[in-house]
Amino acid sequence: WFYFNILAYSTAAVFVRLSILVTLLRIVSSPGYKYSIYVAMATIIAVAFQGIIFLLAQCKPISWYWDKSTGSGSCVPSAAIRGNTIATNFTAAVTDVYSAVLPMILLWNVQMDLRSKILVCIMLRLGAFAAVAIVVRLPAIVDLQDHQDSLYSVSVSILWGTAETGFGITAASLSTLWQLFRSWIGTS
Repeated sequence: WFYFNILAYSTAAVFVRLSILVTLLRIVSSPGYKYSIYVAMATIIAVAFQGIIFLLAQCKPISWYWDKSTGSGSCVPSAAIRGNTIATNFTAAVTDVYSAVLPMILLWNVQMDLRSKILVCIMLRLGAFAAVAIVVRLPAIVDLQDHQDSLYSVSVSILWGTAETGFGITAASLSTLWQLFRSWIGTS
């Protein structure tokens, strides 16, 4: 089940990151910023595709990943798995930081009152918590292959991965509540 959890998490994380970038794409008017968002989206898709292919090809047969007691099979060395996971997570963290910093750059010179500016920055920067979750999770990923009990060693990584996806979903969804927040600001 953990194997399928990794596939589901990888897919969900890609769509969460893409939805945040699409939200940013809607508010950007400069072609340079749009181009950089497209590059970030292409990077996310390429790295996720590579990660999923790596996961599917890391053990032959695939069932060897969870059941090494039957038949014969092999998996790539744990150092390769660790390196691929760290590289994938590093790229995810960089794109999350980009998604968190870009709204600040976009709103720096926008003509709106300070309270609205702060609220928009908070809403759009929640994606930064996803990057923090990745950084907190990295020691668990590095330590992943060094335990006999693989489910125990992966539990911290799963918890922070769930938090990362949750923060991303929240950040992507808050933009739809902008009118509600704006009405609260106007009445306070």
